[in-house]
This record gives sequence, C-alpha cells and structure tokens, in this order.
Amino acid sequence: MTALCGVIGKSSMNPCDFQEFFSKGERGQIDFLSRSELPPITNPAASCNFNLFFGFFFDGTRNNYNLCQQNEGGSNVARLYDCYPGQVVTGVIGGDKSWPEYPLFYKVYVPGVGRRSSR
Repeated sequence: MTALCGVIGKSSMNPCDFQEFFSKGERGQIDFLSRSELPPITNPAASCNFNLFFGFFFDGTRNNYNLCQQNEGGSNVARLYDCYPGQVVTGVIGGDKSWPEYPLFYKVYVPGVGRRSSR
C-alpha cells in the first residue's frame, strides 16, 4: 500500500537550519549520538572506540570538480561532495571545503576519466 506524507511544514523547508529543522527531541537524540561517537576525554585507552565516516565521490567521464566550478556548473556527484560534511583530502580540489564541526567525517573526490585535473 502506498501512502502519501502529510503537509510538510515551513520548519522543514530549510535543512541547513539545524534548530528549526529538527524538533527538540530529535536534537537531543542527535546530540546524544554525536557525543557517543567521541572518545572519553579521561580515558585515552578508549580512544579507538569510536566510528569514522568516509564518503567517496567518483565523478563520471569528462567531469572534473575544478573545471565545472570555473564554468558555473557541476555534476550531481560534485554537488553531493559539497553537501557531505567532514574533512577533505587536500590537493584534490581547489579551496578548502572542510566542515570542521564534523571531525569524524572524511570525504574524497575522484575526478572522472578523460579530463585533466586543474588545481
């Protein structure tokens, strides 16, 4: 059976606004999960008991993040790369697209074949 969702409120229209997008209960759950991912400060021996998150973005043939940005375009893969939070691998794309508030997230962009990398 297929069901349609109800009316989406204005608070859900902007996912970039954390306080407005998530309810108080959801924010508390996200905060709890975020804290559980970090190692305890008082116990260095437990420093390996947390998760790392990696995002790998492989672009298609003849697509290159840097060249597309110069032409005010971009592939869907490049847009996904921009949206994924975390630290970047330096030297792959121009500029620093890191999200310092996500220290356990890392993202890697791989340009498509057939295009030279221009940094």
